[in-house]
Amino acid sequence: MSIMIDDILMLPKTDFNDALTIGEEREHFGLIDKRDEYKQVSRDVLIKVVAIHGDNYEVKVIDILTP
Repeated sequence: MSIMIDDILMLPKTDFNDALTIGEEREHFGLIDKRDEYKQVSRDVLIKVVAIHGDNYEVKVIDILTP
C-alpha cells in the first residue's frame, strides 16, 4: 500500500513550521506512509488542507511529486 492521489490523511501540526489554513496547498517532502509497518514508503507530495482538528490537519493528497 502506498500514498495515492485523493488520499485523506491526518498530519500533526508539528510537521509544519508555520500555521496552515483550510484550502491552503503546500508541498510536503518526505511524507512517510505508515499504514504498512513492514514497507514504509517516503513520498514528496502536494497536499491541500481540508480541515483542522485540534493538533492535526486533515489533508488531501493533490499530487505525488516523487517519480
